[in-house]
Amino acid sequence: MQLILQSQIMGDVVVIHCQGHIVFGDEVRTLQREVEKLTHVRKSVVMQLAEVSYVDSGGLGALVRLRNLLRFDGGDLKLCQLSPFVLQVLTATKLQLACSTRMNRRKRQLKHFLGRWHLPKRHLEHRQRKSFASTVPMTYWHT
Repeated sequence: MQLILQSQIMGDVVVIHCQGHIVFGDEVRTLQREVEKLTHVRKSVVMQLAEVSYVDSGGLGALVRLRNLLRFDGGDLKLCQLSPFVLQVLTATKLQLACSTRMNRRKRQLKHFLGRWHLPKRHLEHRQRKSFASTVPMTYWHT
């Protein structure tokens, strides 16, 4: 199943709705091109993954790579509305990338989430986790 992407810009944030599989090959290249195209000015990206049914190691590597590139440029990558499979994979690999699992009512909650993009540090908890793909501290949202 190919990866279908729908993008929209909401203020300073790029929202990318993903549908299908995020796997090594054409799908990962498509995702990387879409992010590069949309982040010349806006460096904050939210990916909706509710309709992603499969992610392989190449897809995980691409998500980590994109997050690291955006952070290097002063932005960030947030994942929201995770499908059960994606949540299971991220939990098993300890790669929960600043995701909010409570985002299940599409646009209304997404707007609320984006409105809270720049929370004070007291609302964030930083945990050092070593994973196979990154040694950067992961940020978890408290909701």
